[in-house]
Amino acid sequence: MARNGGGNTAPALTNRSKVSNGSRLFASADGRTREARLLRDRERELAAPLGGIGNLSPAAQVRVETAAVLWCTLEQARSAVARGERDFEADVVRLSNALGRELKALERLAAKQQAQTKAAPSLASYVGGSR
Repeated sequence: MARNGGGNTAPALTNRSKVSNGSRLFASADGRTREARLLRDRERELAAPLGGIGNLSPAAQVRVETAAVLWCTLEQARSAVARGERDFEADVVRLSNALGRELKALERLAAKQQAQTKAAPSLASYVGGSR
């Protein structure tokens, strides 16, 4: 039995969680900490070659978020090593490798998008070429 009039309508944007609609970074954080601001900055940097955060597919969004978290965590581990707090060398290596894999995946996504953009003619070039 269908509710709310039935059909295959998408849920309203106001009926989504703050995390899903992008107004909050995490469910349990308000995003004002230094780390949260850094994470948002990293996400923007990583999403820029893919057309920006608002233009990411769900898969690309997960890749960007994962790479941003790895990047921020790697920076924190490197800082801890520099301060001599703990032995984080193994963590730095693991984080560097994982971040490298995510960055390569993002590079492949960006290259794929650029190839698709170049392959499709613009309306102006199509109209201009047919005269």
